[in-house]
Amino acid sequence: MFKWPFSIRSLCVVVVICLAAVLSSHSHAVLASGGPTATPSATERVFFISANYDTFGDFFVINIDGTGVKQITHDLLIGAANNLIKSANIAYYSSYMTKGYLWGGAALSPDGRYIAVAWTVAIFDSTRGGDGITVTEPALYLVDGDTLSVQNIPIQSLKRFSTIAFAPDGKHIAFVADRNGKGQIDWVDLEHDFKIQPLVEDDADKDFPGWSPDGKSLLYIDDKDKKSQVYVADADGSHPHSLTDNLKIDLVPTRPSDFSVYRHDLPEEKMEPTWSPDGKQIAFASWQGKKIASYLMNADGSNVRVLLPSGKGGNAFWLNDQTLFFGSNRAFPDAYQLYTIKADGTGERRMTDHGGGLFNIDISADNKRLVFDTGLHRIYLMNTDGSGEHILRFNADFGLFWEARR
Repeated sequence: MFKWPFSIRSLCVVVVICLAAVLSSHSHAVLASGGPTATPSATERVFFISANYDTFGDFFVINIDGTGVKQITHDLLIGAANNLIKSANIAYYSSYMTKGYLWGGAALSPDGRYIAVAWTVAIFDSTRGGDGITVTEPALYLVDGDTLSVQNIPIQSLKRFSTIAFAPDGKHIAFVADRNGKGQIDWVDLEHDFKIQPLVEDDADKDFPGWSPDGKSLLYIDDKDKKSQVYVADADGSHPHSLTDNLKIDLVPTRPSDFSVYRHDLPEEKMEPTWSPDGKQIAFASWQGKKIASYLMNADGSNVRVLLPSGKGGNAFWLNDQTLFFGSNRAFPDAYQLYTIKADGTGERRMTDHGGGLFNIDISADNKRLVFDTGLHRIYLMNTDGSGEHILRFNADFGLFWEARR
């Protein structure tokens, strides 16, 4: 259910925030045989990452009424930056270099106990061209909601600005590794010493893995044959096939994206496919330079139709089987706002009005509340009907409901 609908947010984080964290390199499996057990909290909570100067990059948890703030990690940035600088054997000059992270996604385990967080630690040099990245190191963390302890899962690579996902049984986490400049989907076995194996691997670039609600299928994006397509495979990555080979998209002429350094050179790219709660429909986006469109189709790839034409909005995600949310910058060119729309294309309505724009959004398990963060580093709570909007936390990013989802 958890989504990061506005990928552009991660790019802004790199340029503006420029902070990061790394935990201890020691790790061990934390799940007992049989997988995690559900231990619902008596109080609804929200996980977030601090945007405060003194605690930037640290993990926190807060009750949804604003009480009970707890800091989960401490002083992560200094250790992370120093370890990376030392291991890379580079000279660091604070006058023009910055310590930061490239966001890699977050996900909640199905039982609501664990949160997985992925990012790539980076050192930025403002005197270099392009993105200024000097050296990087990937990291994947598993946060236990019962003990508030954090485990570092050793990974060798992580695709920038990708996503991660828990398997429906809670025993594996899928992430997108970067091998020779191409994303390949790996998964971590949480029951057996964090063993990592390929889930979907070939010579094409991949992204956005996510399992179906019944756990039987895996959805992802694949750029095989230099064509971006929505693929589906069995849950173990076997028998992959494209769902969108026959979809014809009339490209809208646009100038290259300002963030093209992070994107491929394909004329059109599909992004962020998501299952409807009943698993019968799939929403996905089509990114074309600076404009994005949204589509819906049946789970077998049939009945593809436009939900939102190019430039009207994208990154749609489901509230329920009949209603979706999506982001659009039609009101403010540099600030995405939240809208809602019915799956049949009717009932479109704008939900927010934030000058800083909205980015990462999560829906509560009972479908009654949204948590989202803005470009001003504020986390808000709002009812899914648009009422009751209020600030939960200042100087915070990447809010996620920490609660059982089944």
